[in-house]
Amino acid sequence: MALGQDAVAVLARLEHPGIVPVHDAGTLADGRAFYVMKLVKGDGLPSHVAGLARVDERLRLFERICEPVAFAHAHGIVHRDLKPDNVMVGGFGEVLVLD
Repeated sequence: MALGQDAVAVLARLEHPGIVPVHDAGTLADGRAFYVMKLVKGDGLPSHVAGLARVDERLRLFERICEPVAFAHAHGIVHRDLKPDNVMVGGFGEVLVLD
């Protein structure tokens, strides 16, 4: 997903443990915009959920996904591509919303 410079600047100001931080952004010599985000290691949501047998575990995970999304919404940001492939569970159990 390509983000404009304004969107990257807004994303960089969102500081929440469930939102992957932006470390840098700019424009290349050929005019293409770039941004650098933290490297995240872990499991994608679909594979992580497959290991959760109980409904209460899945609901707790869903609630943890809602926290960074609600935080972004409170700051006027809407994630226009929220789907299971854009959620990751990190090595320490942290839930991260990507893209």
